[in-house]
Amino acid sequence: MSTKLQLDKTLEKVFFGSFRTIYRHVAFSTVQGIIWFFAFLLMVLSIPWSRIGNLGNPDQIWESFPFIIASLIYVSLPIGALIWGPISCAMVRLAPEIDEPESLPILWRGFRENFWSAVKVYGVYFFLLFFLIVDLLAIIVHPSLFMVLISPLIIYSLLLLILMGMYIPGLIVFQKNTVTKVFRKAFLLVMDNAVVTIASVFCLAFPAVLLAVALLLNSVASGFLVMLGRVMMILTLPFFMFFYGTFIHYLISSLFQDVLSRYGEKEE
Repeated sequence: MSTKLQLDKTLEKVFFGSFRTIYRHVAFSTVQGIIWFFAFLLMVLSIPWSRIGNLGNPDQIWESFPFIIASLIYVSLPIGALIWGPISCAMVRLAPEIDEPESLPILWRGFRENFWSAVKVYGVYFFLLFFLIVDLLAIIVHPSLFMVLISPLIIYSLLLLILMGMYIPGLIVFQKNTVTKVFRKAFLLVMDNAVVTIASVFCLAFPAVLLAVALLLNSVASGFLVMLGRVMMILTLPFFMFFYGTFIHYLISSLFQDVLSRYGEKEE
């Protein structure tokens, strides 16, 4: 894979193109966004945040870690594999055909036809993701010499896994790949298109960062900054609840199609 993407053209197509698609299909984009938001909410609520907060207390570290690991494996991992993964694949499957009159049947078909493939791939994906996150937590709360030495490898692996997530739904939906091939191809696509992939992740994160800044200003700031935080929240929270999930998957689908077109690959 030696072809390099033209960053400016690709980002214009996938970033602004995603917003244009949402604008043209605002009603159905809202439906998809709400579906994604509830899946996101389930995932967030499944994470034992209170136990993670207790890791700052030396007396509760070893009491909290087993609970965190068990919660991630037995609650968060199944939600990611059985709900998040299939929903993501269905929304990516619909994105290129959003102009078709039968959008809802296409969405359902994308969910049904790719369900078990998504379960297997995202089961592995979230297991690796949680494994690396737990390792990072262990380094932070109990920084042994060995863990500190391998921390750059863990951080790099975590970032790489996040970047690979940009291509995983497309490799499940638009091609016939085994679990191993999905991860191998996603890795190769990230390595060969690192700049545009990183830039696309920043594009995806931008609305979420705005919302996080708004929440922070609203909770800890004072005076003008509080008012600014409230205005930002009014502007960003509805988008996050109703359109952000749709925006993510339109962008991921568009990026995947654009990348593969550079290599002359076709859907299988």
